[in-house]
Amino acid sequence: MPKEDTNSKKKFNSKKQGNKKPNNKPSEEGSAKLKKAKRDLSRLLKKPDLPADIRTAKEQSLQAIELQLQALEHVRKTKELARRYHMVRFFEKKKAIRRYKQVKKEMEDLEKKTDKEGEDSNAMKKELKKQRKKLAQYELDVLYVVNFPKDQKYLALFPNEGAKKAITDEPKQEQAKTDKERLDMRKKIQNMANEGKLPVSLEDILSGNVDHEKLIQHQQQGFKLAEPDKIQKRKTKAQSAADDNNDEEDDFFE
Repeated sequence: MPKEDTNSKKKFNSKKQGNKKPNNKPSEEGSAKLKKAKRDLSRLLKKPDLPADIRTAKEQSLQAIELQLQALEHVRKTKELARRYHMVRFFEKKKAIRRYKQVKKEMEDLEKKTDKEGEDSNAMKKELKKQRKKLAQYELDVLYVVNFPKDQKYLALFPNEGAKKAITDEPKQEQAKTDKERLDMRKKIQNMANEGKLPVSLEDILSGNVDHEKLIQHQQQGFKLAEPDKIQKRKTKAQSAADDNNDEEDDFFE
């Protein structure tokens, strides 16, 4: 009887495990339970003879469930976009940091040369001014890649040249729209940096000390809905599961 090739079996099993897709079952199950609870409550609230106090309580429960469903949907969307743009952001981050460090070194060498030789010519001043402007631009590139909202379609900083070539007027209009959206986002991130409100600073990025939890919480602030105090207290297991799912995203937020 031929011996079983254990090595090939191990390789096959490791490949199988490597290709395993992320488990989204907890969030899917939580969503299904919430949707069923929403349907049940909606049917109950259609009864004309429902006592006023019970109706009020059930309406509040329904509002809480709707908020939980929206939170779960937001988490699902964020995870999906994080996976879709993970590689693009990864390579753009590397490129942006490399360019920033290169220009920073060039500027520092130029400043040392100026101090050493005592040169104070207009040409040297212009060159330093040019380098500082370029450094500020590249610094913003780094901040943009890392702090771009994770629940939005990522607008690449360095799109392929082929993608820029429009054949008809319609693609040109789309490209102009994308360029404007990218510029608006850069301005927003620059303003937040000036005010010290960015979740991840340049120093944190360069040192590799990125607080993913803080970044995710900051990204979600725009999603917060006005919840009555009573609804806020009605935290269920499904809602907690939605919060826990955020922690799974750390690998995608590099």
